Amino acid sequence: MENEAVCRLALTQIKGLGPVGIGKLLARFGSAEGVFHSEKTDWSDGTAFQSLCGQRILGQEGEKALQRAKEQLAHNGQGGGSYVLHGNQTYPGGLIRCGDAPQLLFYKGKLPAEGARMVSVVGTRKSSDYGKKATEQLIRALRPYDPVIVSGLAYGIDIHAHRIALSLGMRTMAVLGSGLGNIYPDVHLKEADAMQEKGAVVSEYFHYESPQPAHFPKRNRIVAGLSAATVVVEAGIKGGAWITASLANDYGREVYAIPGPWSAPTSRGCHQMIASNLASVLDHPEHLARDLNWLEKKPLSAVVIPEFAQPVAQALFRHMAPMHINDLARVLRMPIARLHGLLLEMELNGWVRWLPGRFVRMEVQFAAQEDFG
Repeated sequence: MENEAVCRLALTQIKGLGPVGIGKLLARFGSAEGVFHSEKTDWSDGTAFQSLCGQRILGQEGEKALQRAKEQLAHNGQGGGSYVLHGNQTYPGGLIRCGDAPQLLFYKGKLPAEGARMVSVVGTRKSSDYGKKATEQLIRALRPYDPVIVSGLAYGIDIHAHRIALSLGMRTMAVLGSGLGNIYPDVHLKEADAMQEKGAVVSEYFHYESPQPAHFPKRNRIVAGLSAATVVVEAGIKGGAWITASLANDYGREVYAIPGPWSAPTSRGCHQMIASNLASVLDHPEHLARDLNWLEKKPLSAVVIPEFAQPVAQALFRHMAPMHINDLARVLRMPIARLHGLLLEMELNGWVRWLPGRFVRMEVQFAAQEDFG
């Protein structure tokens, strides 16, 4: 398998050979190893371009590509990364149905299992308060259906979607326009690390590859291809969200846009997508679940919380988001030392979870919650 991975990755480095072309070669020769083990005569019956590709693959360019591929797989492994080949049963199911899907996907964390519900949430980098609130309402409403929230780790709507998912204990996946060893933007490194516990960070680029303008449209095809639906929260009249929505539409996926204030620049793109039939209006998250036939919700496990812990559980349930321990102590009018002891016992029982920055959230539903109004 490793030899096949080396050869598959090397093919991506051959000038002029893209995902579709690689797919045709794999179909012809049976594997990437078969491509590199071919003879010059095997290419004589093709087009001039195919003949040129054969010369490159079997010549010095191919040798250098193989060497680079070996080095990059080593870097990926040393950096704690894994990889999955197109066609492998763990390769994301939605993406494998796209004709231009990457032949090899690097990742850190846990790839979603086959059949996982996945929704891409994208939008402008210059998000407004309205957009951030809409993103939170959307993801919070989808939480009972246990989807994986996919986005691009960029500024604005993307990172807000990741943060909301993380704060709610949901799985989220980031698709990079750089290598796994060069997270961009680096100010979002904390979120990229946090999502690997349940979700993943993925990239098709070499481990230390820097972000390039041309990488991001290619990145967006993965964002669109992974999910059954793409939701554009806010967008201008052009930009990455348009590219992602168009690609999702081309892949035959559901595309939604959230309408916003008519005069807001960040709403014009969504309105134009709706007017041009590129996207459907999403005026309630339940409509998305209905369209995707998500018939059943997947509630959190319910446990009986003993009386001593119920005030803490009540406060966290009402807040509906992680709380800083200082805020929780203030709401409960409880000394920090006593609260810390309660939270420690609740954590040992698996009822709460500590998050970075001394925030805490509920990990379970509890039987007494209906009494809290």
